[in-house]
Amino acid sequence: MLGRRPEPLQELAASYNARVYLADVRNAAAVESAAHDFLTKVGTPDIVIGSAGISVGTLTQERQDLRIFQAVMDANVMGLVHTFHPFIQAMSEKGVGRAVRDRQYCRYSGACRGRGLFGLQSRCQGLS
Repeated sequence: MLGRRPEPLQELAASYNARVYLADVRNAAAVESAAHDFLTKVGTPDIVIGSAGISVGTLTQERQDLRIFQAVMDANVMGLVHTFHPFIQAMSEKGVGRAVRDRQYCRYSGACRGRGLFGLQSRCQGLS
């Protein structure tokens, strides 16, 4: 599990016996470093879940809205790219793996049961 805030992340990870990586998805180098550590110590995950994000209203009519909107795009769009990119080659070489945008997919499809996971938790659980 990867996130920015250590306390809630560690609490949740303990209930899943998961590894904890502290990083902001907007920082490509930090996410890549965490992914490399995971790949080295655990191996190729079956599923990578990208669900970190920012949800704020912006009308972009005010100049300061542009900075906020950029932060939303950096986290919600580029954060996914930073999350998935380090795993794609390993999953392709192994011939398995899924990169999914939202853990709801896992919850309702059952696709994540018994799988090796590298995931990001979203603000709705207070972990970004």
